[in-house]
Amino acid sequence: IIMFGLLALWGSSIATAANISGTYSDKGTMLADGSPTVSLHALFGLQFQPEVGLADHMNTATVEVTDKDDWFEFKTYQEGGTEISRSRWGPQNGFSHEEGSAVVRISKNKDEFYTFMLKSAADGAAMEVRIYRVSPSTFGPAADPIGTYFFVKSE
Repeated sequence: IIMFGLLALWGSSIATAANISGTYSDKGTMLADGSPTVSLHALFGLQFQPEVGLADHMNTATVEVTDKDDWFEFKTYQEGGTEISRSRWGPQNGFSHEEGSAVVRISKNKDEFYTFMLKSAADGAAMEVRIYRVSPSTFGPAADPIGTYFFVKSE
């Protein structure tokens, strides 16, 4: 009985996909009053100024997210369906599942990286993306929120 209990506990702690796979509009909104439109493609390119990101990624129409237990893929497409870019993360290069979210870590340099926490929102009709800048501090890594964004499913 003890062994069964330990197996049940261990099995419940295994991280699984966050159920966010799908195609989303590249244009979304920041959770703030009067916030401008933002580009998901730009955010994953670490461009956090909405105007600059939209200008740089004006041809991006949709983003396809594939979230599996052990990998995460991010593909961008033009309006006609032509693929623009593709990135893939696994456990060895910054991907995990934590607290019901898919988590992607992107390094800017050796002392600074960004954590993207993605989870389903609005009963699966949208995806919530929370972004934090993580950098060293006197007391260990410090996580500063960049913002919370919402992107609507386009399928």
